Amino acid sequence: MRFLTVVALISTLYSLNAYQTVKLNTGYEMPILGLGTWQAHGPEVKQAVKDAIEIGYRHIDTASDYGNEAEVGQAIAESIKAGII
Repeated sequence: MRFLTVVALISTLYSLNAYQTVKLNTGYEMPILGLGTWQAHGPEVKQAVKDAIEIGYRHIDTASDYGNEAEVGQAIAESIKAGII
């Protein structure tokens, strides 16, 4: 079973204007809506990150304290290799 379904992610993207960004004081822009990965581990978080990237998420909230860097990193790397980002 997937951590988040693609349908739920698509619904969230469109209902919350996920493509809007905020300009940071560095001049960079950051998407307002991001996928949180706190307390998510293993294959579920990896698939959730891949699904989120596939439908347009570009803001993935993660931190070393979450303990899921390997899975999140693998999902991002696989998405890059697949040409999605």
